Amino acid sequence: MWINPEVVAAIAGTSGGLGVLALIAYFFVANRASEVRAAERSLRPIVEGYPVFTERQVLEILRSFKDEARRLEALRAILAYKNKDTALAGAMYDKIKANVDLQKVVDTSAIERASQTRWAAIVLLLIAVLSILYYLISDRPAPVPPSGANLISVQSAEYAANYGAKSVSILILVQRECGNTSSCKFACNNDHVGSDPAKGTPKHCVVNFTCSHNPNDPRHVRFEESETAFTLSCPG
Repeated sequence: MWINPEVVAAIAGTSGGLGVLALIAYFFVANRASEVRAAERSLRPIVEGYPVFTERQVLEILRSFKDEARRLEALRAILAYKNKDTALAGAMYDKIKANVDLQKVVDTSAIERASQTRWAAIVLLLIAVLSILYYLISDRPAPVPPSGANLISVQSAEYAANYGAKSVSILILVQRECGNTSSCKFACNNDHVGSDPAKGTPKHCVVNFTCSHNPNDPRHVRFEESETAFTLSCPG
């Protein structure tokens, strides 16, 4: 499916701009997310002093319950289930309050926002890069010629060895670069054609075309292999 390269260029610009904004937003929210992670790490040595609990259990309790009574109740329930002294819950929770920023620990939204903006930036910038690559490699349509212009219509084109019968058709390539134009430049060489029908042998290009002002007058041109582009044109 062919997509207008100008549309792709617009997509690249839009997605690239949004990607940069998302990246800037990520750096803002990532700072808050790093503070949350730091608060989580400050919880670890306290929980390790009470082997009956795991850091994950305590984090879930702190984030699931907003008031102190419910948190203590959940901690005591774990101790009771494991036949441990429920008074340990209050002692550990007091240490947590004294050494951990609970507001930051429970702010999981900061981590979620950081992840979302990071992926948004990656996806949008990737779309922009792919769009730019598509724009660069795609064949953009020739500009619309002025009304009444004498236009080239390519009938056949070959890239052939000067000696022998080895040749390759370059009709599509010449049509794409010269068709429906009044004048064009075309390089007759291996690099431009993308093929070498006879290695080590001098070659030439043969183009048969007509001009729209006189379609019954076929034209035949031959150009020798060269790094310099030749000109194909219709008078007028």
